[in-house]
Amino acid sequence: MTPDEAQGVDRIARHILRYLRSHPNAADTKHGIARWWLLQQRYVECLAETEQALIHLEKRNLVTRTPIAGGEFVYRYKPEPESDNG
Repeated sequence: MTPDEAQGVDRIARHILRYLRSHPNAADTKHGIARWWLLQQRYVECLAETEQALIHLEKRNLVTRTPIAGGEFVYRYKPEPESDNG
């Protein structure tokens, strides 16, 4: 096993343990663990990082957000205003 592969295995092992600590009665096959446990954790982590990235872009005035039903927002690119140099 290469060092990169070993790092990947360690990372996945940590994710599995985190899931099991949060759900001590959980049990599944390797397919179920990969599909449901690990993807769910990655989704939650990615969602949190996405939210922080959108906040960062909004503060930099690069995206706008528009409220929609259910308390969510739609984000759009905010083009820079065209300068009138003429």
